[in-house]
Amino acid sequence: MGKVFACFSIALHNFKKWAVNPRLYILLLMEVLYLHSRLSPVGELCARTGYKVTPYLLPFLLDEGSAVMMLFLGVVLLFCDAPFIEDEQPYIMLRSGRRILWFIGQMLYIVVASVLYLIVLYFISVLVLLPHIEWSAEWGKLLSTFSQTSAAGQNGISIPFARVITARFDPIPAVLRCVVNGSLVATVLGMLMFFVNLNISRTAGGICGTALVLWNMVTYKTWYWFVNISPVSWVNLSRVDYDGSSIYPSLTYILLALLALFAVLSVTSWVTLRRRNIDVLKSV
Repeated sequence: MGKVFACFSIALHNFKKWAVNPRLYILLLMEVLYLHSRLSPVGELCARTGYKVTPYLLPFLLDEGSAVMMLFLGVVLLFCDAPFIEDEQPYIMLRSGRRILWFIGQMLYIVVASVLYLIVLYFISVLVLLPHIEWSAEWGKLLSTFSQTSAAGQNGISIPFARVITARFDPIPAVLRCVVNGSLVATVLGMLMFFVNLNISRTAGGICGTALVLWNMVTYKTWYWFVNISPVSWVNLSRVDYDGSSIYPSLTYILLALLALFAVLSVTSWVTLRRRNIDVLKSV
């Protein structure tokens, strides 16, 4: 029990640093401004017509390459200071008694921070439209109309409202699936940056994380099969093979691949960590 508590304490210590880290406030401001710019045309339409919109826009936002790029570059900024070895960390490692407990605490931090990041994105997408939100367990008239017609584009709304999303999913499961898939992808991104930063430098980790996010954009411009080797693309609900009839990866493939990537990155990071001395890094 004490070992479990030690892991949670190490993860909690990283979260406590959020309150005094200006990088986190910059990240939050960036995402608020970006989501406001993308969703404000929906709010303006609601204001003009008197219609309300249900709070399920996240699956449609994650259906567009540029939105995925902007939101997951935020993950790169969130974890750019991996492996989180700053002034107090060697002391915390000594207090935990074993280096493996410190490492598990860091992994736990990456997993929980990834989930929180996706949850925050969802709530921001709701808050920026709050005066026009209609609470319902259904997609609602506005989102259903957008997904079946060209009404969104005709009203200056650049978000793609894919019919496949409203046809295959109820809104709450669609949002939950986006949060789960997005959290897994963010976790893999965080562990990739942890591994690269640990072995090379923070700059290299940031470059690798950014490259993985931008690779998603390549899949839109080239062969669609590349989605199968583009983890960031797997947050897109319309680019999943649900019945074996498309070139996109299946949900089983996506979940197993993400878990396998997480496992490989975790093991290789631990192998590196146990063999090297801990160098204190400046806070980012």
